[in-house]
Amino acid sequence: MMPATYQTRTRKTASGKIKKQTRIALTDGSTKGIFPSVNHMYTNIRNGAKRPTQAAMVLFNQWRELLAKAIEEQGWIMTTKEKVVVEITLMYPDKRIRDASNMLKLLLDALEALVYDNDYYCLPRIMDFTIGDDPNIALTIYKAGD
Repeated sequence: MMPATYQTRTRKTASGKIKKQTRIALTDGSTKGIFPSVNHMYTNIRNGAKRPTQAAMVLFNQWRELLAKAIEEQGWIMTTKEKVVVEITLMYPDKRIRDASNMLKLLLDALEALVYDNDYYCLPRIMDFTIGDDPNIALTIYKAGD
């Protein structure tokens, strides 16, 4: 499900210094993927603005496709100006310590316009995490009043 892994590389700056860069790299599925953090989902562009990296957009589109299929199968009707609870359970590929809340931005943006009209109305709850062979995210979504 996850098309990206961390890659660290070095490069020479204009002044000749060696600089390490960590970034998300697309993979062919032969290596275990990761859940990207906000720090690795966006790249800086001029005037302090940010744009999603190519790997983040691939993951975003993949999540949207899976979510659209699940929503259609389950008959969910998109809410408008209504609070929605999103319970999240994460399965990490290894025991490396991660900050679960860092990956929420991309996931909640993927849910927007499918589950709710604006992520302002989303109440995310990270319920648990486990360690397993296949990185995965399990979502339980319901209206806040239910």
